[in-house]
Amino acid sequence: MRTLWAIQLAVLMSIAMGSSAAEVAYQHPNLTIVAKDETLDSVLRSVSKAMQIEVKTPAGLNPVINCDIRNQPIKLAFKKLLGDMSYSLAWQDDGERLVGVTILAGTTGSVAGAAAESSPTPVDASAADAGRQAREAEVELQRQEEAIAHEARMEEQAMQNEADMAEYFQSQGIDPGQ
Repeated sequence: MRTLWAIQLAVLMSIAMGSSAAEVAYQHPNLTIVAKDETLDSVLRSVSKAMQIEVKTPAGLNPVINCDIRNQPIKLAFKKLLGDMSYSLAWQDDGERLVGVTILAGTTGSVAGAAAESSPTPVDASAADAGRQAREAEVELQRQEEAIAHEARMEEQAMQNEADMAEYFQSQGIDPGQ
C-alpha cells in the first residue's frame, strides 16, 4: 500500500514539475516563449537550449515572469521578453544567426509580466487620466513592437532582394563588380 502511494505521489510531483517549464520553440526566424510563474533564469536557459545560444545575465537579476510570445521575429520576441532592460544580441558574422544574448542591467519591473513596481501617483490624478495614460502607454508599446517587426521584415526583404539580384546577374552572365 505504501509503495503504491509513493508511486502515485512521485507521478503527481513529476507532472506538476513538468508543467512549470517554459515552452520555447525556435523555427528560424521566429521564436515562441510561453512561461507562467517562471524565473527569468529558467526561461533564458530554455531559450538558450532551444536556440543553441549563449546567454549571460547579471547576478541577482532573476524575477518571476509570465509571458505569451508566439511565433515572433527574434528581435521582437526578446524585446517583449526583456522589455526596457539593457541587453545586447550577438549575431553571427553574416547577421543571419543569433549566437548570444547578454543582459547588461534591468529591474524586475522591466521584464515580461513581472510585477510592476509601484510609483507614486499624484493626489490630483483622476481615474480617467490614469486610464488615458495606460492606453497611451499601450499604444506606444504596440507602435514600438510594430516598428521592430517592420524593421525585421525590411531587413529580410533587403537580403532577399540582394539574393534575387545576384541570381539575375549570374543568369545573365553579368559581373556586378564592373
